[in-house]
Amino acid sequence: MASKETFSKYPAFPDNIPTAAVPKISLRQILSRDPTVSKRLVDAGKEFGCFKVDLTDAIDGPVLCQGVERGFDLGKAFFDQDIETKKAYKLSHENVGYKQAGVLVITKERRDQVETCSVSRDDLAASRPDLPSVFDQQRLLLQGLVAQLGQLSHLAVYHLSEGLGLDYGVVSARHDPRDQSATMIRFLHNPPQRGPREELPSTEDPGSRAYLMGHSDGGTVTILFNVLGGLQLQRQQPDGSIEWQYIPPEPGCALIMVGDAFKSFTDGEVPSCVHRVIQPPGEQDRFDRYALGFFLKPANGASIGPVPRRGVTENGVNKASDYGEWAKNKNAALYNEMRQENVAI
Repeated sequence: MASKETFSKYPAFPDNIPTAAVPKISLRQILSRDPTVSKRLVDAGKEFGCFKVDLTDAIDGPVLCQGVERGFDLGKAFFDQDIETKKAYKLSHENVGYKQAGVLVITKERRDQVETCSVSRDDLAASRPDLPSVFDQQRLLLQGLVAQLGQLSHLAVYHLSEGLGLDYGVVSARHDPRDQSATMIRFLHNPPQRGPREELPSTEDPGSRAYLMGHSDGGTVTILFNVLGGLQLQRQQPDGSIEWQYIPPEPGCALIMVGDAFKSFTDGEVPSCVHRVIQPPGEQDRFDRYALGFFLKPANGASIGPVPRRGVTENGVNKASDYGEWAKNKNAALYNEMRQENVAI
């Protein structure tokens, strides 16, 4: 995650706004593979669908933070280019490529405000020739960053699987790096608020000014880094109502969110994290908001069905459809629902 020095360049997240009490655990503890850590992450997953990881207390943490900082710089360099140059990196059905802002419908009056660029792990490894030059010139940096984030995501999945008693061997096999996968790194950007600031009427939902609609990610887990606020988590209250709560970013921390694939692995026991991005709070809305995400996804041919408990053979478990087909169908449904040419989920 970005350093304290980077955070100090922007207004602080307001201290008078309610936030979600998302649990935080250290990278050192995650590396220990302690069963009590597994239980803590499962509890966080069940309650919030996500948890934070403090990267600053382990040997590899500062190296990863530096890589993320450089990743932010690469994202900014890409988004600073003219629109035609960015659009040349066409968006695929796996959401690899560039998506410009304004193609997704949030409400009848509002479209999304986020542009994204996604680069797949497989394309980086295979030296795909049509990568944007900004990324192609830093291919080794991106390969290293993707490898580090991949290790962190697998550790998170290990703990979640162990804490639930799932057969991690089966889970791991569904993410065999030798198999084709849509695992990717994604750069995100939304522009600052223009013109005079307008206070929201007390009766207006802040989501009416969302930059990106509420959704869950289709993969296994997502690792997210950002400096400015705006990310919100959907939570169900005791009375059954739905409330959106801010997740404020912290220096040196990553946010790990459970995706739909892992929810399916657990047969719904651990929910996927439903989240959205709205206008950053307070004075933060005057600045460009950048984010970097890593999306761990199963191999395209892997089962999306429930994973057996330890000691139970997978033959006795419903395998359902393979992940590649499932993800394709999910995207197609979203295309039809929004009647747009692109979708960035």
